[in-house]
Amino acid sequence: KLFKESLPPILMRQIRFANASSGKDQRLVKDEEYTLLDVCSDVFGELLYSVALFYQKGFRKEALKAYVGMATCNGPVIRRNTAFNLPGVCLALGDKFGGELSAVAEYLSKDKDAEVRWIVSSGVH
Repeated sequence: KLFKESLPPILMRQIRFANASSGKDQRLVKDEEYTLLDVCSDVFGELLYSVALFYQKGFRKEALKAYVGMATCNGPVIRRNTAFNLPGVCLALGDKFGGELSAVAEYLSKDKDAEVRWIVSSGVH
């Protein structure tokens, strides 16, 4: 019941929030919004993977859009969390979006923040 009924609406709220917030200049948003995006990016992979195992309705394209938005935002902490969640997101979405996720992995591996690059490389090992 948790994975089929309770978590999908939570994931959809996280996806909508990430899509709305990640495109903003993170230097200018309110602290509360940045903190919420930080938490969202931190748990995104685990939540997505958990829901993807049991919930098959069309959420994957929106989830990918949210993930790409967080991976390309100008908040380094958000990008670090996104890099950390790359393996889980690949497990959840890789069957349909392998090419897009490969591009995200390449983008993160060339990030200007050294910690993002380190997290990506450690996730590959």
